[in-house]
Amino acid sequence: MQRVLIGAVAAMGALVCAPAAKSQGVSAATTTQVVNVRAGPQRDYPVVAVLGPGTPVHVYGCVRDYAWCDIDAGRVRGWAYAQFLASPYESRPVPLIDYGAWIGLPVIVFSIGYWDQHYRGRPWYRDRPHWAHRPPPPMRPRPPPRPPGADRPPPPAGDAPGAAAQTAGHAARATHAAAPAPARPGGSAAGGPVGSDAWRQPPPGAHRM
Repeated sequence: MQRVLIGAVAAMGALVCAPAAKSQGVSAATTTQVVNVRAGPQRDYPVVAVLGPGTPVHVYGCVRDYAWCDIDAGRVRGWAYAQFLASPYESRPVPLIDYGAWIGLPVIVFSIGYWDQHYRGRPWYRDRPHWAHRPPPPMRPRPPPRPPGADRPPPPAGDAPGAAAQTAGHAARATHAAAPAPARPGGSAAGGPVGSDAWRQPPPGAHRM
């Protein structure tokens, strides 16, 4: 009797733990526009299905540069371009192509055995030998991802609303104040004190000293 109870408890424990094991490493995401789900991580693989914007998907992992991710949406399983997938990160949706590493998505490798698991019976499954020895997609250099809040650098000092107009006004006044005064005939260009009669012409017939 004791063995029967232990076996029943173990079976119940396995049933309870099974969903957690299945969900381990799987992340939730949403499509941000119309997405072609393909049979491999490149644009020339056959199209498995087309998802509309706002479709919830599960993400199982991405290739090393996070350009393509392995997803499912109900009965649809395949690869989607990560620019069109977004997951929540710090209270806002972010594209997986830039934030996959920050979110902690696992890096996975595609192999043609993927077709054996998911695409038997598809019309293009007969072309499997053509794709069997296909080299992996080339790695594209990408800038390091930036955390949210770093997308836009803070404006430089003085660029607050209205500051540009104030700065222009101050500059105009400073230029006007710095302009030298026009020199009077016989006076100095520096505008020094000049006698009020120093520049008057002598009357006709007057002798100069």
